[in-house]
Amino acid sequence: MNTLFRLGGLALAVLVLALNACTPAARQAKGRVSTARPSVTRIDTFAAAELSGPDARVATRRVWLYTPPGYAEHPDRRYPVLYLFDGQNLFDDTTSFVGEWGVDETLDSMRLDLIVVGLDHGSARRTREYTPYVFEKDEKKTETGLGQLTFDWLLQRVKPYVESSYRTDDRDYIGGASLGGLMALYGQLSYPSVFDGALDFSPAYWINDPQIYQRARRAPAGVRIYQLAGYREGPQQGWGSVVKDAQRMADSLRAAGLNDGQQVLLVDSLGEHNEAFWRRRFAEGVQWLLATPPTPAPKQ
Repeated sequence: MNTLFRLGGLALAVLVLALNACTPAARQAKGRVSTARPSVTRIDTFAAAELSGPDARVATRRVWLYTPPGYAEHPDRRYPVLYLFDGQNLFDDTTSFVGEWGVDETLDSMRLDLIVVGLDHGSARRTREYTPYVFEKDEKKTETGLGQLTFDWLLQRVKPYVESSYRTDDRDYIGGASLGGLMALYGQLSYPSVFDGALDFSPAYWINDPQIYQRARRAPAGVRIYQLAGYREGPQQGWGSVVKDAQRMADSLRAAGLNDGQQVLLVDSLGEHNEAFWRRRFAEGVQWLLATPPTPAPKQ
């Protein structure tokens, strides 16, 4: 039986993940057919000068854009936007690592009025692009996270394009899984007047421990955060460290003053660290995210 439950305080356990497990890296096998629906548009070479560098192959990233059922038929209607990291894994099996989230299929079946923007990472640079702070690459070396540059790209280039090209309203959300979940939380904490809530699936907080917890304890008013963690995530079966880290984050946010209407932590007894888990729980997360926030943060 698959169950969801809330947890009390749990101690931190370090999780050693394969950080680039979500990297598609040339998995477009011959004969595989695209599973993206017609409602999904793909821009293969979206300018990304903010993410250029000596270790970057190109200064572009692929961006995916999903429009909901009825978008073309209702030209006067405007829509909220959800920005999701790891765009490779959201819509199309041919670009995914081990299967797609099925965002388009799920939202089509729900008939939600929502635009979704998928943001591709830079393959081998994924860990750096999805890490906001300095992190330990190994026992002898640290790396500088490029997460803030990723948000510079999103806010200065992608978001203006979306708002000028699509019929958006003033509601914006951010989401992701694993390192993408870490980035979603960082974005909500750093830009509360931009994002109205964050989807934070299977978060990889450990790579930026203690910085991300310190940041959470100073969470601004008005943030809304949905955390999802799987009981089977981690190097061993049982109380995996992703669950413990997520509970520690919930405690940190509560210490900053967030109430139960502003954050939720759900633990899935069968949840594993993979796209199938995130696909199965995506609809519930989106429904919570689109609920009216009790005290909306003013837009800048």
